[in-house]
Amino acid sequence: MKRTHPSIVNQMLRVLIIEDDEPYRMMLAKMAGSLNCEATQIGSAIDALELLKHESVDVIMLDLHLPRMNGLEFLSRLRERDLNTPVIVLTGVGTLEAAQSAIRSGVTDFLTKPCHLGNLESALERARRNLAVQRLEPDLPDEVFPPSRNAPSEEPVKAMAEIEREAILSAIKRNNGNRSAAAVELGISRRTLHYRLAEYQKDGLVVE
Repeated sequence: MKRTHPSIVNQMLRVLIIEDDEPYRMMLAKMAGSLNCEATQIGSAIDALELLKHESVDVIMLDLHLPRMNGLEFLSRLRERDLNTPVIVLTGVGTLEAAQSAIRSGVTDFLTKPCHLGNLESALERARRNLAVQRLEPDLPDEVFPPSRNAPSEEPVKAMAEIEREAILSAIKRNNGNRSAAAVELGISRRTLHYRLAEYQKDGLVVE
């Protein structure tokens, strides 16, 4: 069993919010501030990459639909130099391709806009736990902790999360239940696949 230290789990998080809608970005920053986070706001992925050359953050909240450089392009550039920072994707519309790309880039959570405070709290809690495990056992990959099942759930079904789940379960079915083959098809690690499937089973879904 992985151990986490309370001082790590409960620490203030430095959160970077990348969202081009300024009023919504400001609302997210206010919500994050109420959840023991110090929020930095930025309106474009290009500016965010420049900021990250000089500053470090604990968690990134990322809109997929951004001008000049979209969220998936940002994720690809980010992971070239940073494999571990948890990323929470914010989106109103999802596609299968976007979900698969996001999974491969180690996204921690999907939140549908507009997100409720309870769902944001749940996503940030998972990010805290991921960070805690990384700091205690830095050799582990970033996808190590499934979301807390005790976190409040107020938001309707999340579009991107549903698409992600459909992509994973369809890949397993196509590969006749062979999880290793499904992970290869999806372009993710078997470890990531294992934790995603554990989430689905806890939600009462039948997984082959």
